[in-house]
Amino acid sequence: MTKEALKKRIVELLEQRSDATVLRAVHELLEAPGSGRGLKTRLERAVLEGEKDIATGRSMSLSAFEKRIKSSLQSRIGHQPR
Repeated sequence: MTKEALKKRIVELLEQRSDATVLRAVHELLEAPGSGRGLKTRLERAVLEGEKDIATGRSMSLSAFEKRIKSSLQSRIGHQPR
């Protein structure tokens, strides 16, 4: 499907919808700063910050991470550690 045909089809589908929730979701998706180039920029920044953290020693072992995430999840769902 060409880009023009895809745009036309999307518009046709949107015109058939009257549900504000669906239309709002499409609007938010298209307006999201995470789409396109903005997402690439944010990912690149996150990678560079992560590399800087590792270089300065701000990291943890896999077992420490697993223990921390398990504890966090258990507290969020209300279970006590076994």
